[in-house]
Amino acid sequence: MAACTFNIENNKHVSELQKITRDDLYGSRRVQALGLDSKPLRRSGVPEEGNLYLVSGDVGRTMRAGEQFTLRPAEVVDSATGQKKELLPSSFKQAPEFRKATAEEVSMLEVASVYRLPGAQLSPGALYLGTFNYRDGVERNDAAIVTNGHGTFLLVGKIKKPACVGMEIDSQIIAEAAAGEEAGESENFESLF
Repeated sequence: MAACTFNIENNKHVSELQKITRDDLYGSRRVQALGLDSKPLRRSGVPEEGNLYLVSGDVGRTMRAGEQFTLRPAEVVDSATGQKKELLPSSFKQAPEFRKATAEEVSMLEVASVYRLPGAQLSPGALYLGTFNYRDGVERNDAAIVTNGHGTFLLVGKIKKPACVGMEIDSQIIAEAAAGEEAGESENFESLF
């Protein structure tokens, strides 16, 4: 895979990206669908008209870009403001910036892709946060660089905030409130009806 440059704490690190998949971790067992000519079937196709395409049995419409049709939108607009979104460059074109991070910050990353960075010379235990886009796009992906005894890894995904934060409740306060209710008069609910 292609090499990428990373700016980590004002130092440039160049490393080739080696994609790590579930098959690399757990092994694989694949079933291939073969066509009449005993070749693997494709997952998508665009007919000659160019305005429809098929992906895994679903039919969608392509976008017209001049005389041609394309599977990706020709222009992306922010739904809140109506302004055209600017295309962000790939991290291969513009080196992403990474800053030192805590384990708590890195733990908020919901990881979608993992890459090994064999050329990065970082000390084990180092954690960095930044952004990484494999291709040009309109959204920037969050990323973390993590090093351990097995190597240096680039984790790409989205930073998620905790969905629920619980309140800290002291059990002594609950016990005191329960004891006070037992000592008091019994409640009379007849007045509610």
